[in-house]
Amino acid sequence: MRERPAPPTIGRMRIPLPLVAGALAAGLAGCGAGGGGPASTDLAALTEHRAGVDTTRSDAHPTISGPRLLEIRRTGDQFGTSDDVVYGRDGSVVVIRAYGGGGYYALRCRLSDDELAAVARDARRLPLGPAPHVPERPRKTFYTLPAPSYLVEHGHDVESFTVDAVPAGGRPMIRHLVDLLRGREGRCRKTYATRT
Repeated sequence: MRERPAPPTIGRMRIPLPLVAGALAAGLAGCGAGGGGPASTDLAALTEHRAGVDTTRSDAHPTISGPRLLEIRRTGDQFGTSDDVVYGRDGSVVVIRAYGGGGYYALRCRLSDDELAAVARDARRLPLGPAPHVPERPRKTFYTLPAPSYLVEHGHDVESFTVDAVPAGGRPMIRHLVDLLRGREGRCRKTYATRT
């Protein structure tokens, strides 16, 4: 006579087999597209469906139209945010704004000749040199924001600093970045958005 397998247990507690089978069946029944949503497992298609945006993958990750002049990445202007700005030598600009639960946005921008000349002047100042030693901002609570940080790439030169410790000559570059992100510089159009 064969021995019957022991029922599943959690610690010392035995779980009746019909309860395990019922939970499994309920879990499997909950899988799928229900609610009229897309049946695709493609994350990009799901995101586009939810946002109601008709886009292609190249709209979500645009590239500049010419050679790269400068790239600046700002992290932490708000919790969980990242702004990545790539300037082209021809005045084209790509902006990727990744805001965690606040959405993902891709923009294509065009700088005027004067704005491009100003950014090119900023790039010629690189390398900026060492960042000044500034004490870190006190964080009284977990919710107190640390100083936003910047990563600047120009050719083989890569520099990083916080907004409180910008090296000499770097302030105009940061001002141009903030003006672009706030819509005061360049002409931009949104090519992709997961949240509108």
